[in-house]
Amino acid sequence: MFARRQFLVLGGLGALGLAWGARAAEPTATVQLPAYPPAGPSAADYQAQARRLAELAAEAARQRPNSVLNFTPESLRIVDDMLAEAAAHAPPLTDERKREVVQAFGCYVLEVARREFGGAYQWSDGDRGPMLVVGDPDFQISLVTWPRIAKRLGGDPAASLSAVYQGFADRARAAAPGDKAAFG
Repeated sequence: MFARRQFLVLGGLGALGLAWGARAAEPTATVQLPAYPPAGPSAADYQAQARRLAELAAEAARQRPNSVLNFTPESLRIVDDMLAEAAAHAPPLTDERKREVVQAFGCYVLEVARREFGGAYQWSDGDRGPMLVVGDPDFQISLVTWPRIAKRLGGDPAASLSAVYQGFADRARAAAPGDKAAFG
């Protein structure tokens, strides 16, 4: 039996409740993700659920002028900007709403990496969130995003998603057999 984690799946354009004029909506469903995805359909479900959260972040960004999240590394600058703006409004956000923002945008960053490098989502107990591992079994370069998103939402300008992604991408491109590295 696998331990299970919950990701809140958000509904509607204003579901993330950020400062781009939309009203915050309540979560419309709860999705259960396995802590350690087993081989087979359960692992595929785990990845599909993380991708769904990424799509919801992209949908939420459409509320903000000139903010199209198209799952490219260049779009991470928009995410950095959005989270910096949201940080100014984060104190009135409930802890639950902050967690939803962290989950959705964290999965968006992971999905950008998955689309560029492939890989598989796994659960990181230490970081209490999903991570993307690329290159397995030849090498293992991993990316964890939820803690960095939380810092960025908390107003930390040093928690740049663009910068950590660039470090991850450079290492993934240059990885040799046996290499292991974690970014986040």
